[in-house]
Amino acid sequence: MSFITKIDYTSDGVTDTFTFPFSVISPADISVSIDGEAVAQDDVTYPWAPNSLSNPTSVVFTSAPATDKNIRIFRETDRTTLYKEYDNSPLAADDLNKSFKQLLFIEQEGTDDLQEAEILFGSVGATPSPGDGQENNHFLVSIDGSWQVRSAQAVLDIIGFGNDGDVVIQSLEAGSLSSLELSAVSGTIENLIVENVSGGFTLSSEGNGYTEIKNDSTKDFVIASKGDIVFRVDDTEAFRIDKTTPLGNVTRGIMHTYGEDLPTEYTNTNVGIALSGNGFISAKNTTKAWATVSNTTTTPTLSDDFGIASVVKNSTGNYTITIDTNVIAASNGLIFIPYIKDNYSSGITIGVASRTTSSFTVQVFSDYNGQNVTDRDFHFQIF
Repeated sequence: MSFITKIDYTSDGVTDTFTFPFSVISPADISVSIDGEAVAQDDVTYPWAPNSLSNPTSVVFTSAPATDKNIRIFRETDRTTLYKEYDNSPLAADDLNKSFKQLLFIEQEGTDDLQEAEILFGSVGATPSPGDGQENNHFLVSIDGSWQVRSAQAVLDIIGFGNDGDVVIQSLEAGSLSSLELSAVSGTIENLIVENVSGGFTLSSEGNGYTEIKNDSTKDFVIASKGDIVFRVDDTEAFRIDKTTPLGNVTRGIMHTYGEDLPTEYTNTNVGIALSGNGFISAKNTTKAWATVSNTTTTPTLSDDFGIASVVKNSTGNYTITIDTNVIAASNGLIFIPYIKDNYSSGITIGVASRTTSSFTVQVFSDYNGQNVTDRDFHFQIF
């Protein structure tokens, strides 16, 4: 439908001059909007001016608006004051004409606005009501110039949140989040707070050096699973926590390196075990610490060591080994096995002279009957 007081254009990125078919009393009555937003003559992005102050017929932009912009040129006649207040002086024809034009123009502008409102809100037919099966979760949308009822999924597709859409959300907080309830292939969420998540869940951290799973509360951080818990690095299994042990098939949770056999039994049934790798070791049937002691004739030093805090020479052939209790729990049940580093056939004897819960004292003799002490480099393992 055409209007008397307004005209619309779609910009092509090249045209900078747009004509209008209506007359104005003053150039100040010309108004411009782009994509529904009012644009003043001194607008930073799209400045414009009428082509004439005495008889304007066009709007001229300083530079052509970008392509595919909706440009509307319309008239807004001053309706706050009379064009002229008359006294007993002779009447001028121009003043009379402009006074009557003010009334006519205001009426035309009001009629155009009313007709446009009717087009937008019902002149094309009555607003439809939900039909059978559409009582809940349906919405009213405009399609091809008329109102129609559509399902929630259809509305998601219209606004770009369908199954193939990317959802960008600054913050999302939900009591429960399920893959059956959230319909999207991918999404970006700055902050996610969810009480319960069901289904697959993938964490990533684009552009950062690492991805962090963090518990900011003072409560325990719990990873629960009805089956084994598997740790992967580059899609390759590195560690696994088995939910059962060979001891009566009771759920205890043994942590071990992928590919290694589980032990047949272990004494402490209250903790899991690590069969390899760094960290606190509590298994009874695997090596917990080891080292080589060199330079025994002067000041002993440790090499190739793990789980050992220090070695001290007490006297000739007598050395105290202190374990690292950050790695191994202090215990009377630890087993210390020493053996000479070189020259196994010369009759040298080595053994444990004494021990505490966190240290072992080693004695070395140059003969089988343990009569003469001697300094010798040696290896040892702790089980």
